[in-house]
Order: sequence, then C-alpha cells, then structure tokens
Amino acid sequence: MSVSKTDKIIITGGAGFLGSFVVEKLKARGYTNLIVPRRKEYDLTHEDGAQRLYKDFKPEVILASFHGVPKDYVDKGDPYATQCAETVRLLRERLKLDANKFMLTFQSRFGRAEWLQPYTDMTVKALAERGVKNLAIVTPGFTADCLETLEEIAGENAEIFHHAGGKNFAAIPCLNDTEAGMAVISHVVRRELQGWINP
Repeated sequence: MSVSKTDKIIITGGAGFLGSFVVEKLKARGYTNLIVPRRKEYDLTHEDGAQRLYKDFKPEVILASFHGVPKDYVDKGDPYATQCAETVRLLRERLKLDANKFMLTFQSRFGRAEWLQPYTDMTVKALAERGVKNLAIVTPGFTADCLETLEEIAGENAEIFHHAGGKNFAAIPCLNDTEAGMAVISHVVRRELQGWINP
C-alpha cells in the first residue's frame, strides 16, 4: 500500500512515549497530516470513578494526576499534554468544579530532563502548606490501578500531604474491572477494529 505524505494518518494509541516516537519519526520523513484521536469515552466515563471519591470527608481540592512525559516530547509534537488538559476540562464541566477545585498535575517523573508540570508531589506539598486539609487525587490516565496509583499516589503522596500538614487524603480507585471500565474498553476495541473484523 502506498501512502502519500499528505494523506491523513491516524495514530491509534499514540499518546505518551510511543506516540512521541511515532510522531517525531513521521514528521522527520515529511508526513504532515497526523491525527491522534482523543478518547472521549474514557474522559466522560471516568466521572463514575470521580463520583466515588470519598466516604468520610469532602475534599477541598481534587487533583487529576496523569503520568508525566518529558517536556521535550510535547515540544516535538506529542499531543499528550493537550489530551490531558481536555480530559480535565470535561471532568470539571461534568463535576461542576472550577480550576482551583479540580487541578491538573503530572506524576512519575525521573531523570534530569524537565517533565510536564505542575508536578503532582510538589503540588500536594504546596497545598498542604497553604492550609488545605482535605485532598483527593484521581488518575484519569490509568485504566487500572498499578504501581503508580497504589504506591506513588496512595502511598508516597499521602505521606507527603500528611507530613506537610494535611489531614484527610483519598486516592481514588481507577475504573479497573467495573462495569463502566469494561464498557469503555469494549467500546474502544470495537471502534478500532471496525473494518478489520465482522460485527
């Protein structure tokens, strides 16, 4: 199959590390019409997880923490940061919260390079030092709980918050194998396989 450098190329699953590599290589070869779809289904369905925020307290602030990537990736064309911001905008809209109550942050950085900011751990510390006593963190970029949500958020960031003066901390579970989570995965898989398999 021959592909013209002006043909539309849709990169499914193109966010993050892999997406930055693919986008960079294609641009270097002269391809200009690169499309990375935003997963609107997950943006809105994750409200289900956000509504399961807390039982014993109401957070003053909720952080939406996404896995970070080096800033250089975004500078080279990776749409990941824009996708994260749009997800947060949609969640704020659905939850009826403003930017001071529902904040975007990035976690899991390592190495010496600058990564996407604001950093989750530094934001958690700053909020506690500012007097915020009740904080919740939701991780919309993760479909299932893992090391980054259980250890880094529920463990390390909870400790940072408490040591800096915070009182109540909640790490919100991912969608995991809930009915809503499975519906999202099913929808995306069926959509991406259109034209490849029979209904």
